[in-house]
Amino acid sequence: MKYRLIEKSTTVSAAYSQVVDVYDVGGVGGDSILSISAADVNTPSAVIVASAAIVFATATWTSVAHLLTSGLKVQLTTSSALPSGLSLATDYFVIVVSANTFRLASSLVLALAGTPVALADAGVGNQTVTPTALAGGNIKFEQSNSSSGPWVALGSATNITVDADVALEKDRPTSRYVRVYLTLTAGNISVVTTTLVKGDRDA
Repeated sequence: MKYRLIEKSTTVSAAYSQVVDVYDVGGVGGDSILSISAADVNTPSAVIVASAAIVFATATWTSVAHLLTSGLKVQLTTSSALPSGLSLATDYFVIVVSANTFRLASSLVLALAGTPVALADAGVGNQTVTPTALAGGNIKFEQSNSSSGPWVALGSATNITVDADVALEKDRPTSRYVRVYLTLTAGNISVVTTTLVKGDRDA
């Protein structure tokens, strides 16, 4: 059998990979699909933000090219005083606003909903945001007949704690779209997804 690469996508977030349209490879119910995901587990570097770069009215922190991802669990230390509303030795979760700005939420659910912790001031001194190591996560394949869902799992989720390759082979897919969904407990996982389509046996 032969394989033809139809899509390659990269995501660095607690979310899903690019949606792949597999219809053009022979139609729904035709060729089989082989999906391979390479999971890169890593912990981003700590980010130091001066209080002057924190806008407490919008709870927005500015750090050029911070490289944090939404849903990432972090803890805070300070050279003087944290912004009012935040505490030491407490887990917070990143809300990425842009490549240079972010906010902090009190839970993963609130982070993914975009709801930050309210701040009463910007604090004093330098604030250090330190990501935690990976505490858990999993990858699963999903399919749908619409690019916007609803999505149905293809097989079981695979738990990820270290770098790994995850593969799924699906004979004669019954849906048009395929994606890889990443669930993150804490830490950071980069997922590079390569989706190939299996040709006919006579190809």
